[in-house]
Amino acid sequence: MGNLLGRFPPQRRSVRAYRAVSRAYLRAHAGTYRLIHKVQPLAPDGTRSMVGVAMAYPWIEPWNSPGPAGSYERFAAFIARRTAFEGWDHTIRTGKPHWIHGGPAIAGVQNSYDYCGINYYTRVSLKYDRRRGDQYWIDDTRAPPGVAVTQMAGRSIRRGYIARSAPYGNDSGNRSSSPENGIADDTDKQRPSYIVEHLAQVHRALREGVPILGYYHWSFVDNFEWREGFAKAVRSYRRPTRRPGSHARASPQCVSLLGNRAKERGNEGNSRDLCFPRPSRRSLALERNGLWSSGHHASERTQV
Repeated sequence: MGNLLGRFPPQRRSVRAYRAVSRAYLRAHAGTYRLIHKVQPLAPDGTRSMVGVAMAYPWIEPWNSPGPAGSYERFAAFIARRTAFEGWDHTIRTGKPHWIHGGPAIAGVQNSYDYCGINYYTRVSLKYDRRRGDQYWIDDTRAPPGVAVTQMAGRSIRRGYIARSAPYGNDSGNRSSSPENGIADDTDKQRPSYIVEHLAQVHRALREGVPILGYYHWSFVDNFEWREGFAKAVRSYRRPTRRPGSHARASPQCVSLLGNRAKERGNEGNSRDLCFPRPSRRSLALERNGLWSSGHHASERTQV
């Protein structure tokens, strides 16, 4: 994003810079993986230390416009997926640099994951726009009709995407976690259903055999976003401000939801199911009919 699209520092739009930085990241990762295992081979509980990375795995789809525009959108989605995560996963899995990055082989990079953190925030729909030469003639800020949008223009993931995005598949013995999944919502109207829907997809992935270590909801308190600063409320609990008479405000639904599920699963001694909600009759009906996805408005979501 910072070297290819210029949206983050160093705000460059250079394919050459993107490839050079990607190869440098892979070399640094391979070296760090070996170093950590050498210096700290065992975790505090006596088991083997686990080393991995957190990667963003957005659902990237073409808008599928008619004619040549649709062909360009599909090509753009093909390239975007490989620049975002598929190229990196290929290199880690095979040890051979993906053509999107180029360069010679990297020593020690193959299978240098003990787990992978899957950051699944959003869907991205790529639409051809001849006015967007600054973004390779692609507009990725729009959502197709009927798709719910958050305050950061994000859309929820597609059904079953967590299982499909696991970098090594279901039988590799590697672990997959979801360390960053959250929503910007200063009204707390979307957040409860968003949490339930995404936890349901985590549970779905578990049922399909993806070994998941845990789920992290981003975030508990206000945080400073990369581009938006404090302008977007990506939190479940609002801290006090310096304004006279201001008070901290928790989101009762969200905090109670996560807290109660943690207590219930903790009492049962089953940390594997921590915070996973029991699907309601309505959500099960939606899933049977193929409607359990983010492509529906809040009124069609399971409400907490």
